[in-house]
Amino acid sequence: MQTHVKSEKCVLDAALGKSENIRILVALIHLKYKVIEVLAGGGCALVEWRLETGRTHQIRAHAKYLGVPLLGDDVYGGTKNMALSLLQSRNSPSCHSQLFQLVSKLERPCLHALTLGFEHPRTGERLRFSQVPPLDFLEILDQLRHIFN
Repeated sequence: MQTHVKSEKCVLDAALGKSENIRILVALIHLKYKVIEVLAGGGCALVEWRLETGRTHQIRAHAKYLGVPLLGDDVYGGTKNMALSLLQSRNSPSCHSQLFQLVSKLERPCLHALTLGFEHPRTGERLRFSQVPPLDFLEILDQLRHIFN
Protein backbone atom coordinates (compact mmCIF):
# COMPACT_ATOMS: atom_id res chain seq x y z
CA MET A 1 0.00 0.00 0.00
CA GLN A 2 1.26 3.39 -0.74
CA THR A 3 0.40 7.01 -0.50
CA HIS A 4 -1.87 8.57 -3.11
CA VAL A 5 -1.22 7.53 -6.73
CA LYS A 6 -2.61 9.83 -9.43
CA SER A 7 -3.24 7.48 -12.35
CA GLU A 8 -4.87 4.10 -12.50
CA LYS A 9 -2.31 2.47 -14.80
CA CYS A 10 1.21 3.48 -15.72
CA VAL A 11 4.33 2.20 -17.39
CA LEU A 12 7.41 3.68 -15.81
CA ASP A 13 10.89 3.78 -17.28
CA ALA A 14 13.29 5.46 -14.90
CA ALA A 15 16.96 4.80 -14.46
CA LEU A 16 17.88 5.77 -10.92
CA GLY A 17 21.43 5.34 -9.67
CA LYS A 18 22.81 4.65 -6.25
CA SER A 19 22.45 7.47 -3.81
CA GLU A 20 25.39 9.02 -2.03
CA ASN A 21 23.29 9.21 1.14
CA ILE A 22 21.30 5.99 0.94
CA ARG A 23 23.69 3.25 -0.14
CA ILE A 24 20.95 0.72 -0.95
CA LEU A 25 19.19 2.62 -3.74
CA VAL A 26 19.65 0.78 -7.01
CA ALA A 27 19.40 1.32 -10.74
CA LEU A 28 15.86 0.71 -11.89
CA ILE A 29 14.36 -0.62 -15.06
CA HIS A 30 10.94 -0.74 -16.75
CA LEU A 31 7.97 -1.64 -14.58
CA LYS A 32 4.19 -1.25 -14.61
CA TYR A 33 1.74 -0.41 -11.88
CA LYS A 34 -2.02 -0.42 -11.57
CA VAL A 35 -4.15 1.12 -8.83
CA ILE A 36 -6.41 -1.64 -7.51
CA GLU A 37 -8.25 0.34 -4.84
CA VAL A 38 -8.10 3.93 -3.58
CA LEU A 39 -8.25 4.07 0.21
CA ALA A 40 -8.47 6.60 3.01
CA GLY A 41 -10.11 9.40 1.05
CA GLY A 42 -7.40 9.20 -1.59
CA GLY A 43 -4.63 9.32 1.01
CA CYS A 44 -3.30 5.93 -0.05
CA ALA A 45 -3.97 3.13 -2.51
CA LEU A 46 -3.59 -0.59 -2.95
CA VAL A 47 -1.33 -0.95 -5.98
CA GLU A 48 -0.27 -3.88 -8.13
CA TRP A 49 3.30 -3.63 -9.42
CA ARG A 50 4.59 -5.74 -12.33
CA LEU A 51 8.35 -5.98 -12.54
CA GLU A 52 10.40 -6.81 -15.59
CA THR A 53 13.44 -7.54 -13.42
CA GLY A 54 14.00 -8.49 -9.83
CA ARG A 55 16.26 -5.62 -8.79
CA THR A 56 16.68 -5.01 -5.06
CA HIS A 57 14.26 -2.38 -3.71
CA GLN A 58 12.91 -1.70 -7.21
CA ILE A 59 9.31 -1.03 -6.17
CA ARG A 60 10.33 1.00 -3.14
CA ALA A 61 12.72 3.21 -5.13
CA HIS A 62 10.26 3.70 -8.02
CA ALA A 63 7.47 4.62 -5.60
CA LYS A 64 9.74 7.22 -4.03
CA TYR A 65 10.68 8.52 -7.49
CA LEU A 66 6.96 8.96 -8.28
CA GLY A 67 6.46 10.82 -4.99
CA VAL A 68 4.22 8.09 -3.57
CA PRO A 69 6.34 6.08 -1.13
CA LEU A 70 5.07 2.89 0.44
CA LEU A 71 3.35 3.26 3.80
CA GLY A 72 5.80 2.43 6.56
CA ASP A 73 8.89 2.67 4.35
CA ASP A 74 11.24 4.79 6.46
CA VAL A 75 14.20 4.34 4.08
CA TYR A 76 12.38 5.47 0.93
CA GLY A 77 10.27 8.31 2.32
CA GLY A 78 7.11 6.61 3.61
CA THR A 79 7.73 7.45 7.26
CA LYS A 80 4.99 7.24 9.87
CA ASN A 81 4.93 11.04 10.20
CA MET A 82 4.56 11.51 6.44
CA ALA A 83 1.81 8.88 6.22
CA LEU A 84 -0.09 10.32 9.16
CA SER A 85 0.15 13.85 7.79
CA LEU A 86 -1.11 12.81 4.35
CA LEU A 87 -3.91 10.61 5.68
CA GLN A 88 -5.11 13.21 8.18
CA SER A 89 -5.11 15.96 5.57
CA ARG A 90 -7.47 13.95 3.36
CA ASN A 91 -9.89 12.80 6.06
CA SER A 92 -12.21 14.19 8.69
CA PRO A 93 -10.76 15.14 12.09
CA SER A 94 -13.12 12.53 13.59
CA CYS A 95 -10.88 9.85 12.01
CA HIS A 96 -7.55 11.29 13.19
CA SER A 97 -7.20 9.19 16.36
CA GLN A 98 -7.95 6.01 14.40
CA LEU A 99 -5.40 7.05 11.80
CA PHE A 100 -2.79 7.66 14.49
CA GLN A 101 -3.39 4.18 15.94
CA LEU A 102 -3.22 2.58 12.49
CA VAL A 103 0.00 4.35 11.48
CA SER A 104 1.57 3.63 14.88
CA LYS A 105 1.24 -0.10 14.14
CA LEU A 106 3.36 0.10 10.97
CA GLU A 107 6.54 -1.87 11.62
CA ARG A 108 7.65 -2.37 8.01
CA PRO A 109 6.87 -1.18 4.51
CA CYS A 110 3.37 -2.23 3.42
CA LEU A 111 4.62 -4.37 0.56
CA HIS A 112 3.89 -7.99 -0.26
CA ALA A 113 4.87 -10.19 -3.20
CA LEU A 114 1.63 -12.01 -3.99
CA THR A 115 3.21 -13.88 -6.90
CA LEU A 116 6.83 -14.37 -7.91
CA GLY A 117 7.91 -16.06 -11.09
CA PHE A 118 11.13 -16.64 -12.98
CA GLU A 119 12.87 -18.96 -15.37
CA HIS A 120 15.11 -21.48 -13.64
CA PRO A 121 18.71 -20.66 -14.64
CA ARG A 122 19.72 -24.29 -15.25
CA THR A 123 16.60 -26.05 -16.47
CA GLY A 124 14.82 -23.15 -18.18
CA GLU A 125 11.63 -24.21 -16.43
CA ARG A 126 9.17 -21.37 -15.69
CA LEU A 127 8.58 -21.34 -11.94
CA ARG A 128 5.77 -19.48 -10.19
CA PHE A 129 5.10 -19.08 -6.47
CA SER A 130 2.14 -17.42 -4.73
CA GLN A 131 1.59 -16.46 -1.11
CA VAL A 132 -1.34 -14.68 0.53
CA PRO A 133 -0.44 -11.41 2.28
CA PRO A 134 0.63 -11.73 5.93
CA LEU A 135 -1.79 -10.91 8.72
CA ASP A 136 -0.27 -7.51 9.56
CA PHE A 137 -0.70 -6.35 5.95
CA LEU A 138 -4.30 -7.62 5.78
CA GLU A 139 -5.19 -5.97 9.10
CA ILE A 140 -3.94 -2.55 7.97
CA LEU A 141 -5.73 -2.91 4.63
CA ASP A 142 -8.96 -3.88 6.40
CA GLN A 143 -8.70 -0.92 8.78
CA LEU A 144 -8.08 1.51 5.91
CA ARG A 145 -11.18 0.16 4.17
CA HIS A 146 -13.46 0.37 7.24
CA ILE A 147 -12.38 3.62 8.86
CA PHE A 148 -13.21 5.58 5.75
CA ASN A 149 -16.35 3.91 4.33
